[in-house]
Formats: sequence, structure tokens, C-alpha cells
Amino acid sequence: MELARHQDFMPPTTGESCLLSKNTNIAPAGSVPPPNPPTTGLPIQTNAAGSPPGWRTENPDYWIHSLVHQYGTACVTLGQTVANILLGSGGVLDDAGQGTYDLASGAATSKTTPLVNLGSGISWQGTVTVTPEILIAARWNYLGGRPRDYFLAKQTVIPVSGNGTHRFWYGPDAQGYYLQVWWYANGYPSSGQCYANPDYQPLFWVDIYSSAGGQCNQQVWYGLPSPMCYGCRSYGFSTDMGGGIQTVWSQYRGAGGFNPSNMPTLADAKAWALATPWPTLRPYVLSAISSAQSWRDLATDGITGSPNFECKNVYPPDTNCLGF
Repeated sequence: MELARHQDFMPPTTGESCLLSKNTNIAPAGSVPPPNPPTTGLPIQTNAAGSPPGWRTENPDYWIHSLVHQYGTACVTLGQTVANILLGSGGVLDDAGQGTYDLASGAATSKTTPLVNLGSGISWQGTVTVTPEILIAARWNYLGGRPRDYFLAKQTVIPVSGNGTHRFWYGPDAQGYYLQVWWYANGYPSSGQCYANPDYQPLFWVDIYSSAGGQCNQQVWYGLPSPMCYGCRSYGFSTDMGGGIQTVWSQYRGAGGFNPSNMPTLADAKAWALATPWPTLRPYVLSAISSAQSWRDLATDGITGSPNFECKNVYPPDTNCLGF
């Protein structure tokens, strides 16, 4: 089997929260023994005379690149950048909110910007389109839900079998409450916990801090205080994806008794937006957009780019870009 070769190096996206650097001073000062060919299969590059051996510093293929940023902080505040475009002066959602009200009333099914550039740190140029879905996120925010939890609850990522990565559907930084899911076995028989389908199927583990109790089959969980308090503990059990996790999800309650599985409907969000004065409505729309941390979050908000936002660092965009 031949592995695909990466032909061109594309630097990662940088921004105000991270720094990209490179070390070009890597030519050895003296003789360097060649590597073991069976191990690497690659000879050490030499200059024209063959001595002293060393990597060519003028060749970017031999540079050492590093990207440094604060843990948990995106290099570029994507949501804020897009929010400035949509809600800034002349933005398609601004103008005293008329663009937003057009989405709510049905006068427009979407709003698209002129050709824009996302600015320093993101080499992307194109048009940005926003749909009425943004009103659902704003309504969620108004009802007391955190924008970050909206993205998690709307996406509700189901882990792939064999991948033990933990996926949060709520939290974990919502006053300490959370619900996370991960895969742990295939073809495992049920044993009286939270199941909806017959035996021998992929099973997952759900780990929760809930502000309310619930029940699935013979398994009962009780409301737990915030894990930030002394003596609090996590509560978890196995479940299937054929209905077990949905049973847990529908009964789960987060901070303040908030129900993340009860999404506002688009009709409700539109009616609320039309009845809300712009000075009151705008902060919720702004928060819904500016809280996005990724292109996927923006898509969850109903905001997309043409070309796809992932076709960055190239303009005109690569028509073969697959997106996210």
C-alpha cells in the first residue's frame, strides 16, 4: 500500500490569539551521519560539494513550523469576525434591524453580503449568507441558554463505533452541569440499564451532571448539585443509540433546570423576533453569531460562505475544496 504524498505545505490559520513561527536555522555545523535507510528511506540532503552535509535552509520543506496559542482558545475569533460583517455598519442584518426582520417576516428567505474578506489571519474571500435559522439561536439565548450549549445541543454528535472520544451535548462549563457521550463496546448485551433496542448492538456510555432526575427502564438517576460543590460526583450508565440516549437526553436538565433538548421552533423564533424591538433583539443575535468557534458552529447558526469557509488560504478558491 502506498501512502498519499502531501505535495504542498499550507500554513495553519493564525490570528490575534496565536502565533505562527518557523525555524530556518537548521543546517548542521558539522558532519551528520546518514540515517538508517531501512528506517527512514530518506538520505540527508547535502550541498553541491557534498560537504558539509545538511538541510538547505532556503527550502521551506525543511523548515520547522510551530503554532503557539492559549489552550482552549481559537486562533481566530470566527464568530466575532462574521458578526462584525453581518451586524456592522451596512451589514445585511443591521440597518436598524430591517434585514433581521425580513428573515423573521418571510420577506426574505436569506440575506447575502457583497464580496467580503474575513480579514487578517483568515485568507478567505467570498460572500456570506445567513438564513432564518439564526433566529432560533438568538431565541435560545433569550430563554436563558448559553450560545455554546446551543451549538452542542443542535449538533449532538454521536461518536463513531471504535472511537472513544468524549462528545459533549451540554456543558461542561455551564455552572458545572454537563452531559457527555462516548462509545465503549459493540455487540454488547443489555443488562437492565438504558436500552430501547434488542441486545447485541453498539453501546455508549453517558456521563451526566443533571439538575433533575430521570428514569430509563429500571435505571433511575437523581438530580445532582453542581460538581463544583464538595462531595458532588458524576453519574453514568450504558445506553444504546436506538432510543436509549434520546430517552436520557429528553429528561436531562442543565443549569437552572434548562432543557437543552427542547429547541425553540423556527415559527416561535420568528414571532418572538418580530415582537421584539431592535435594541433588545440585536444583542441576542450578536451573541448567537459571535459565540461561534468554528465553521461548523456558523453552519449550525444558518450561516454559510460561498465558497465554503473551509476553502481558505486560496483565492480564487480551489474548486476541489471539500469543505468541513
